[in-house]
Amino acid sequence: VATMLSAVLLVSVAVGGLPSPTINPQTVQSPDLHRVGNKLMDRTTNKEVVLKGMAMMGGEYMCVHGNGIFAGPANESVIRGMASWGINALRLPMNEDCWLGHPDLNPAFSGAAYRDTFVKFVEVALHYGFVVVLDLHWTNTTTGVARGQDPFLSPNSLKFWASVAGHPSLRNRPGVVFELFNEPFNPRNAAPLTPECYLDGTGCVYAGYNQAVRAVRSTASASNLVLFAATNWNFDLGWLAAHFPTDPLGNCAAAWHPYEFKCRYFSCENISAVITAKYPIFVTEWAPGYPQSNHSPSVPDLYTSQVMGWADKQPATVALFPWVWNPGAGQNHVTQPDSDYSGNLPNAWGHQYKAWSPKSYLLE
Repeated sequence: VATMLSAVLLVSVAVGGLPSPTINPQTVQSPDLHRVGNKLMDRTTNKEVVLKGMAMMGGEYMCVHGNGIFAGPANESVIRGMASWGINALRLPMNEDCWLGHPDLNPAFSGAAYRDTFVKFVEVALHYGFVVVLDLHWTNTTTGVARGQDPFLSPNSLKFWASVAGHPSLRNRPGVVFELFNEPFNPRNAAPLTPECYLDGTGCVYAGYNQAVRAVRSTASASNLVLFAATNWNFDLGWLAAHFPTDPLGNCAAAWHPYEFKCRYFSCENISAVITAKYPIFVTEWAPGYPQSNHSPSVPDLYTSQVMGWADKQPATVALFPWVWNPGAGQNHVTQPDSDYSGNLPNAWGHQYKAWSPKSYLLE
């Protein structure tokens, strides 16, 4: 039995027979996600969970630039706007130095201020029954501050995850997921990530995934669902399948970033099969990348249609999180530059995603 758990959407029939969302927080609790085979399940109801997600950037970079914590509002109006699109899951990128409170950062935007602001926004989303994916996006393996994407986890990432996973508002909290790292990639002018480095931090300056798992499971005693990313900017699922990290609880899934410029001539369904045969997959970033994405809403973007069609074939296994909710120009936004953070002005592929309802939505 599959359901799309959306605490905020009570579907009524509008003009033309289309579903019209009515906002009603806490109709149901956020699902207590856990993995059963390649399915996402709610531990409380023992039902499959179907997610329609969205990413919202800012938490990874605003703090280190001294400009704030989020790139725009992070409040109930944002969550209500997402809910009006049928969205029930939110991905929030984070910065380890901002959370931990690096001494070179403005304390108005880092340390306790950063932690409190993040947790408050997570609480708002959970109040509406959302799933929230906390993504460690920017790390730092030098003596400076995390001001961009490093190739992988840093030694401080272990402190970050012990702190995040141990936070009383996040530890074992239904609806909270930990994406342990954003996009592993091979460093320039240095040796590539080896399996030993990727898994255990051996022979490199990075920490490994198994160490991050221990920070969550052992140090913080947290059982939240965790996500693992592939190498090659989180695209090479064959690598992930061959070197899948160890989670003693088995409460884990894959993350993947199949942007069109990488996946245009391939089938997402075929590429991902090596993972989806065994694990759920959170597509925590994706976007079309070619001019047809700018067509009017009456001309559907082909890649967007293909990705959503793939997800429809595997409900409760594939969860989509487009990049990105923030208003802006170009294909990597779902809203127009003059939109607000409630999503009032979707662009062409944003219209497609807004109109899409995973097929399991109507199953009870």
